[in-house]
Amino acid sequence: MKKDILVAVLVSLACVIACDAQSVLTRTNTNWGEPVHGVQISIETTTNTFAVGSVFTVIAQIKNVSTNAVFVKETSSRKDFTIWLENGSGTKILLTDNSKSVIEFRNFTKEIRPGDINEWAIRLTVNGEVKPSNYSLKATRKIWLSGQAFIVKSNPLEVQIE
Repeated sequence: MKKDILVAVLVSLACVIACDAQSVLTRTNTNWGEPVHGVQISIETTTNTFAVGSVFTVIAQIKNVSTNAVFVKETSSRKDFTIWLENGSGTKILLTDNSKSVIEFRNFTKEIRPGDINEWAIRLTVNGEVKPSNYSLKATRKIWLSGQAFIVKSNPLEVQIE
């Protein structure tokens, strides 16, 4: 009985974690960051105004327009993407968790084939260190091509924190 309950809990946890960074092929956003070896990132939100303490979702897409497959490591979207706010003076406020201290339940490599667009929904919080102002929301993601790592940068989104 205890073993059945443990299995059910672990399966449920795996489903929740898998939903966190599941990629889908749905959007056709045209506001892309600069290409790196034929790979681009686009980010968007449903609004450009957020209150301090609010939770919002960033939709991030990776597009591969090269002739080669590229790879991304999948753990969780809040760790795989680096997303931050940047004010006019260049001060950055990190919104994602890029620490290495958390044990990862998911850790695999995903192939993005030529012509593919993959999408992730990333829930973030405007924490208390963010002061009301205008910011650029930016993101990066590491990709691998022929065994070598590259950082791809998104388009900037102009947002307002109230």
